[in-house]
Amino acid sequence: MKMRQGFTILEVLGVLVIILVLGGVFVYARKSTSQSPSDVQATASPSPTSASVSSGNTFPSPTGTVSPAVAAGQQLSNNECSGTGTVPLTYPPVNPADVSIIEPYGLTIGGHVTPVDHEYYWAKNNVKDSSNVLALADGRLVDIEYRDHMGQGPIPGDYRVTISYTCTFMSYFDLATSLAPDIESQLPAGWEKTGHTGINIPVKAGQVIAKMGGQSLDFAVWDMTYNNPKLLVPAAYIGESWKIHTVPPLDYFSTAVKASLLPLYVRQAAPPDGYYAYDIDGKAIGTWFEQGTKGYEGAGNANPGTAGYWDGHLAIAPDFIDPTATGFSIGDYQGQATQFTITPGSTDPATVGVETGLVKYQLLHTQRYIGKDGNQWDGLSTPKSALTLLTNGAPEATALIQLTAARTMKVELFPNKTPGQVSGFDSAARVYTRDGN
Repeated sequence: MKMRQGFTILEVLGVLVIILVLGGVFVYARKSTSQSPSDVQATASPSPTSASVSSGNTFPSPTGTVSPAVAAGQQLSNNECSGTGTVPLTYPPVNPADVSIIEPYGLTIGGHVTPVDHEYYWAKNNVKDSSNVLALADGRLVDIEYRDHMGQGPIPGDYRVTISYTCTFMSYFDLATSLAPDIESQLPAGWEKTGHTGINIPVKAGQVIAKMGGQSLDFAVWDMTYNNPKLLVPAAYIGESWKIHTVPPLDYFSTAVKASLLPLYVRQAAPPDGYYAYDIDGKAIGTWFEQGTKGYEGAGNANPGTAGYWDGHLAIAPDFIDPTATGFSIGDYQGQATQFTITPGSTDPATVGVETGLVKYQLLHTQRYIGKDGNQWDGLSTPKSALTLLTNGAPEATALIQLTAARTMKVELFPNKTPGQVSGFDSAARVYTRDGN
């Protein structure tokens, strides 16, 4: 199965942690600001069962049918999975001694307009191939993708790999910088030229699969028996079918692995893994798609995975590190994907419904994180306390939103305008829905 193109070090590191040294002040370049939403946290994932693996291949059944969970796993594994249930994850994806920080689910940045469904592992020695990428448990590699950087930057290309533990339990990593020799030797000759291949390579817990460094390692765990209720229309994510099954990794790691990783998370609000889904039916909070753009996959591209698929995306959601702040992320603001922060004290989007009528949000850009000691987080090391998002920039724009139905919202942004300078929508207003139809 062809996966959506990931973000390289030139895109992620260059935007995610832009550190501007101006008079000793560092600015973390994700755009957001403080706002206290009410209870908008995603429903917790189910508690993983202990080593509940059934024996043998579970597909197809004697009747020729399988459960939706197994069918989802078959799709994501190219039909190279077997068994059902979860297994204990007894190894981390990267040795904790090699990791500087772990950023949780939920970041919005650049073309990642909606909260991301993967975590970011950053290596201490952040150069190409500086750290090993490990198998979390016994399983098999079932899908691999290669992206050639075409000579741009110091890293020739990177790899995305899916690991199946059973038909209903998997993990993946992306942006690995090379493959382990014993893995590479089992791949078809010349496969990198096509950029993608289905595989079936058994791996053991703790086995080195790849190398990472010079950019983050994307990482997530999928439990096909879980369907995130905070993504209201699962069909909107058909282009990334794993998204609705993404679960908090810490819930599935062994006690020892969890204890070794927890100190590395930059988010200290519960849960450390963060959230990537916030939809509440009939409310403004969460993820939206411009009408006519077909949901997450986008419209108007020869390849839905190419740059620009996010043009019709919109997300109004808590900050991924400081959930008391609320972000406003839009795929096309003056021709580019842009992240803002809603001014603190504004109407909580989790309370905005049809009955609320027109709502104005003042949007800000510049922001930074500080700890309880008042010191600014450098964006590179694990914070010593919970981080608070501050905003100190001039107003960038005013957003008008109005729910016209439970799953339909009218939106317009007015650059360089304050709320007092905006009275209502004009012909540039757009209509967003939960599924883009």
